[in-house]
Amino acid sequence: MSRVDLNRVSSSLKKIAKDERLKSLFLGNEIMYTYLLKAAKRYIGGETVEDCFETAKVYNQSGIKVSIDYCGESITDQSQAISACLEFIRLADLMENNVEGSISLDLSHIGLCIDRDFAKNNLFRLLDRAKSCGLDVMISMEGADRTDDILELYTSANEIYDNAGITIQAYLERSLNDLKNIIDHCKNGKIRIVKGAYDEANSIPRGEALTERFILLCEQVIASQNKLSIATHDSEIIERLKEILRSTDPISAHTEFEMLRGVSDQMLSSLTDSGYDTRIYLIYGMQWHLYFWHRLAEHPQNVYQAIVDIGKQGL
Repeated sequence: MSRVDLNRVSSSLKKIAKDERLKSLFLGNEIMYTYLLKAAKRYIGGETVEDCFETAKVYNQSGIKVSIDYCGESITDQSQAISACLEFIRLADLMENNVEGSISLDLSHIGLCIDRDFAKNNLFRLLDRAKSCGLDVMISMEGADRTDDILELYTSANEIYDNAGITIQAYLERSLNDLKNIIDHCKNGKIRIVKGAYDEANSIPRGEALTERFILLCEQVIASQNKLSIATHDSEIIERLKEILRSTDPISAHTEFEMLRGVSDQMLSSLTDSGYDTRIYLIYGMQWHLYFWHRLAEHPQNVYQAIVDIGKQGL
């Protein structure tokens, strides 16, 4: 498959991921849900928190921390947002002394699409409980139309809680300035650098330019001595940042490599064996639709693997 064809497939998969009508079709149809779940299981921790914990403990036993997310986004019903917040609080309670890791979440899962103050109250409730359980909470980044609200809520949280972290998407042109503001005003939280999974205007095209921007952002976090999560599967980026980290001890003690389940597990294990702090991102729940299609969109060849995964377990 040519590069042009791969780009077209990737764009189509991202459109599927964001199509709410298709989401309802896939998740609401028992047969469709069952088939797609067989392929999604490669990437998710499980449908329940208990399933996810079993997966998490396997990684913990190999020296890899986890970041667990009760998957969901773009909630517009207040009762559903409250229910999601309570599930995250339950997750914090269950993780304490049982799983070595942190919590991740989309703010739109706990009310950002309803009201910013409502989401803020839910976020602070979670951060308060997570802090008492000794857990960090990493705030994920979403579509560019939500970036300002997410950063404002994070900044507010950071003034009170030292266990709140934020994600920065390298492919957005604005991210250099956003990161500078975070470094200048938010001293405690971990900063997770990702390439970014959405199709947005005013973004850096994937390739050499994005690689250089990703590395630049990481270098700035390293120089600031903030905690850094390097969240990528790109071997070139990883090797170049390993070289940078070798010359910045003891700052490297504040740095970890983070990856998604089912994408580059062997590479993450190799980093762990080499003495680097590592983390795997796990989601659980029934709303895995967006996450699953984005994993395929990032590497369209994985569509073939998804077909194999469905076929191996029987149609």
